[in-house]
Amino acid sequence: MKKLLLILILLPSLALATFNDATLTTDTVISVGSYTLNISGSSAVIESMTVNADNLSVVLGSGSSIAITSPTRNELQTDTTTGVTNTCNSTTSSLSITGVTTVTITPSATICTDPTPSGSSGSRRSTFLPPPPLNNITPPLTNPGGNGNSNFYNLGLTNLRKGSTGDTVKELQKFLNAKLNIGLIIDGIFGPKTRGAVILFQQTNNLVPDGIVGPLTKGKMYN
Repeated sequence: MKKLLLILILLPSLALATFNDATLTTDTVISVGSYTLNISGSSAVIESMTVNADNLSVVLGSGSSIAITSPTRNELQTDTTTGVTNTCNSTTSSLSITGVTTVTITPSATICTDPTPSGSSGSRRSTFLPPPPLNNITPPLTNPGGNGNSNFYNLGLTNLRKGSTGDTVKELQKFLNAKLNIGLIIDGIFGPKTRGAVILFQQTNNLVPDGIVGPLTKGKMYN
């Protein structure tokens, strides 16, 4: 079948038209419904092109490629994603079609989204996110003497009570010795003497004298 040179502008009145075995040698304007599309391709062989009421069906020759552009930035939907590349910028929406034998293009009323923010010179904006709040973290307790000593008392995150053991109990015993000037043995065991010292601290700070080092008691120790 003899090839024709597709050098024409199809007006809206030519919808539902079909063209066979054409070689695209210049840009062509086609109306699909109420949408205007520009078709371009360097010597692309179009075996057939059918303009329907709401879509455009194209059968490309082997090795051909075309570009279809919407100057009004309408999204261009296709029935395949193989060999099809969508591009959107601030002025146009376009499809590059390569190596696809048959493809149907449907213009949409939806305006495409330009991924490049305006005024960014092609680069994306970076968003600064502040660090998350450090909740439920007990700060180290400084030496209550206020004399610049580098000692710290880390009472941990859990309540301390009779029977508790470990480094946090040792820190508590060091604090009580420094604050109350008593001679607790720093053994890391919350025994009767340590409990008695805690009760004494609570009584002098208007706390419930239950011998348990909980949030309220720790709060007073931090002041």
